[in-house]
Amino acid sequence: MSVQAGNLSRYEIPNSGVHQLSSELTGSDYEILVWVPNSYAKEPERKYPVIYILDGQWDFSNVEASIRNNFADGAIPEVILVAISFGGETPEHMKIRVHDCLPIEIGEGDSLRGGGAPQFLQFIKQEVIPLIESSYRVDDSYRVLGGCSLGGLFTLYAMMTETGLFDAYIALGPSLSWHGRSLLPEQKSHAEKFQSMKTRLWLGVGDQDSSRTVEGAKALYEEVRSVKSDDFQLEFRVLEGEGHSGMKAEAYNRGLRFVFGHLKKPVE
Repeated sequence: MSVQAGNLSRYEIPNSGVHQLSSELTGSDYEILVWVPNSYAKEPERKYPVIYILDGQWDFSNVEASIRNNFADGAIPEVILVAISFGGETPEHMKIRVHDCLPIEIGEGDSLRGGGAPQFLQFIKQEVIPLIESSYRVDDSYRVLGGCSLGGLFTLYAMMTETGLFDAYIALGPSLSWHGRSLLPEQKSHAEKFQSMKTRLWLGVGDQDSSRTVEGAKALYEEVRSVKSDDFQLEFRVLEGEGHSGMKAEAYNRGLRFVFGHLKKPVE
């Protein structure tokens, strides 16, 4: 029997759903993808920690699978996954992504772009998190934020800007510079925050990524390591043989264990 791709029925991830949000803060439309673990329906009094990730249009299924696999191994507890993606009839993923994730504007004239990170962070704080915490049984004492590339940059920006909004971070292959310009210009001024922050940061990069990205991640790690407090738990990995996108499976896998492993409960 010959099966044509166009005749295949659509596969949907069990225990997942989509919320549509149109934000006045950013002027863009979003899809908020949510996955809950199997026990969610069986234990109506139980609350769950949450991981929020960026670029849900690419990474939702990857991170969902990693959560399930790590829980099956007893490495992490059950958690709720929330992925922020782009909505509307014809979402311009890259255009909106660049605007939302970059803390500063880059380019000149018609090529000027970015600078929307402050509004995007407030969108997450004022619209996404309240939606999730009013709609799902969430343990609001432990929130995690994760992202890759521009999403990794934004994750670090959020850590440095809204230090109490999230309790742990997974930053993968962060784009810390663009055409030689630092995208976190106030990075060094946050040394005092690193000395007092009680948080967890998993920072990773593939060794086959651009030298700019690899060296930028290494420099950030050394800077944070040199000034952080004992309550700032930090782990950095350069993943052998992995490129900018291919490293995400292993990186999220390791990052999840780092940010949730201390909360794990024995699997019955």
